Amino acid sequence: MERIIGNLEKVKLKLDEAFFYLDEIEELVEEDILEEEEAGRVAAAGDRLREELGNLSTKVAELQNILEMLHEDKAGEDVVDGTVEEV
Repeated sequence: MERIIGNLEKVKLKLDEAFFYLDEIEELVEEDILEEEEAGRVAAAGDRLREELGNLSTKVAELQNILEMLHEDKAGEDVVDGTVEEV
């Protein structure tokens, strides 16, 4: 379970990195480096990607909360059973 939580943390970092790159793309579009039609397509794709990344970030956070609750429940069960096991 610890490994899963650690992997989710890595996913969150990668999502943050993706948002950073989206911001850079947005700056390029605003600087008019691209043709108008290309800029519009890039901006629309960026918006869709930003929305998808936001949804993924939400799901990662939900999964982390679920795993943490499961971890706490497991730790509580071990204490109730009279055993103290490391989870």
